[in-house]
Amino acid sequence: MHKIKSISFFILFPLFVLGFTLGDVNKITNIFRKVKQPIFFSHKIHIEVEELECVDCHKLAERSRWAGMPKISDCADCHSEPPDEFKYPQYKDEEALVREYIEKDEEIPFVRVNRLPGHVYFSHKAHVVWGEMECETCHIGAKTKLEPYQKSDIVHLTMGKCMECHEQKSAPNDCITCH
Repeated sequence: MHKIKSISFFILFPLFVLGFTLGDVNKITNIFRKVKQPIFFSHKIHIEVEELECVDCHKLAERSRWAGMPKISDCADCHSEPPDEFKYPQYKDEEALVREYIEKDEEIPFVRVNRLPGHVYFSHKAHVVWGEMECETCHIGAKTKLEPYQKSDIVHLTMGKCMECHEQKSAPNDCITCH
């Protein structure tokens, strides 16, 4: 019995420490986990072809802690009718899928891939509005990403990187700012 407790301790304690250090155990496992999104959504197509800005779809980013996911009514603004021309004809079927969600007035059940640890406070409004930061500062390559997100794109963000950025922008670096 003592051996089992010892073995458990030597397996679980390092995981706990690693989890706390990097964020949480969920974040560690999400680095390797890929999800299947319900439709082929491309940031690149929406930004390059449709000339949208991130905040056109992620409407909460300028006024909330969260960026938010677009509502199906937001999608309907552009996707109610098929486009006259498809610049990426290989995704015509995906366009039809989006219209099906619109016709049913059903939200697209995207799988959330970016999640910060519970002990971290992050406000999109603080960074986008007050910090005047571009979304790609943290979401590197989002504007040119053709494929849907299947895993987190913010795992590169460490406490050290965040503190370095705060220092460069003369933003508060007190623990209470983010924790």
